[in-house]
Amino acid sequence: MTVLRRYAQHPLVSGSVALMGARLVSIVAGLATVSIVVRALDEMSFGFWSALVSLTTLTAGLDLGIGNAVRNRIATLRATGDEHGASEAFGAALLVVALLSATLAGLVLAGTAGVRAAGWEDWTGEQERAIAVAVMLLGAFQVGNLAQLALYAREQPVLVASLEVERWPITVPALLLVAMADGGLAAMTLAYFLALALSVVAALPLLLSDPRWRRRLPGPARAWRVARRDMWAGAGFAALQIAATLVYQPD
Repeated sequence: MTVLRRYAQHPLVSGSVALMGARLVSIVAGLATVSIVVRALDEMSFGFWSALVSLTTLTAGLDLGIGNAVRNRIATLRATGDEHGASEAFGAALLVVALLSATLAGLVLAGTAGVRAAGWEDWTGEQERAIAVAVMLLGAFQVGNLAQLALYAREQPVLVASLEVERWPITVPALLLVAMADGGLAAMTLAYFLALALSVVAALPLLLSDPRWRRRLPGPARAWRVARRDMWAGAGFAALQIAATLVYQPD
């Protein structure tokens, strides 16, 4: 029993079990989520909501692979005891990804308005509001996801799993309330993507609980110099993420 207990308490085993449990919870809760939304919206609105939800996967790689590259950089620096360098690498990547996400969100919103103005798509006002909500919150998701990747690099998978599980007690009740209030497509989109963004943004205060990581963000010039070390590696990760998305979601 002592040997079994020792293996069960090993970080690799406990982390793997936690992540597997979080995945199972996500699958069951995801089915419950779809069951709620499909009954609350008509066929057109549900199809539109489903298309917006698929953007969560389709945004993979739009951070230019910086998230995965900086995760490896942080792990390497921490392995050599350089917490200062690890926190600086994270701060630089955080600033770059935040600026990139804001830029992409602005371009998508402008493009959406242009498409509707040109008459290429006949989106309703509620559909446009749903698009705007999804795009802005996915920008926040990209920034928060960087913090979640940093938790992986700091060998804290149990915390990552906890954040994933805690997302659903927010999502499911929120969607139920929207359904009971007959809130419609925009409100359903807001409830879903807000819970998604909060679940990853919550990783930021967990990182900052370590005093060594409570540092001011570097200036734009310094952030670019630090972040560009991993640009080639990031480009490779981005290409792999986009290719995987095209393979698994060709529809």
